[in-house]
Amino acid sequence: MDGMRQYSRIFIGVLVVALFGFIFFNAQGVVRTLRRARLLFLGLRDAAFSYERFRELERENRELRFLGCRDASPCVQRENDFSRERAEVYSHYPFSDRDAFAINKGSVAGIREGMPVLTEAGALVGKIRRVTRMQAEVETLFSPNWNSSVVIGETKIKALVKGGAPPTITFIARGAIVKTNDVVRNVLPDFPLFTPVGTVGSVDSKESAAWITATLEPLYEPEGLETVIILTAFP
Repeated sequence: MDGMRQYSRIFIGVLVVALFGFIFFNAQGVVRTLRRARLLFLGLRDAAFSYERFRELERENRELRFLGCRDASPCVQRENDFSRERAEVYSHYPFSDRDAFAINKGSVAGIREGMPVLTEAGALVGKIRRVTRMQAEVETLFSPNWNSSVVIGETKIKALVKGGAPPTITFIARGAIVKTNDVVRNVLPDFPLFTPVGTVGSVDSKESAAWITATLEPLYEPEGLETVIILTAFP
């Protein structure tokens, strides 16, 4: 009888030792797992931080490229200087009016008369000239009523863009050196300074004329516009 009790105590002792051993080793595994999870969390947090920083740098870099600078001239005004509203362009295909077109944003979206309208790349398209509750009408560079002050090329030769089909560049001083493909930029205070307007097409420098004139090649085709950007907080 005493032998049986002794064997029972030994068996119970072995079970207790085994149980504590299992708990001990399992706890160690849990601790290791928790430590690994913590390291993984920290790694993910650091990776997320790096990604956010990368996105911030990317945004800063995009700001420097705003308004589609086409040559080495600095971009004076940045993308985040303005509030922007994207709008879709209505189509009357195959009939089109290059002087003006309608967009699907109106006064409900904060659109007002006179707001600048740009292409997605930042080139000047025109301005808002009429607004209803849900739509607006954009007057383009091709309108015969269009007049805006510009500068040409890196030397910033002053001139005037007159709307039409095609638009023309007038009042270029005689003796000014103007070449085909020179970039034309806005200097009228109605629009952001140095916004690209187009490039110089053919140049007419007749000796008998008081001024040099040239055709303007806008940086967009009205028939190809599907979306435009309205600057809703300018100036």
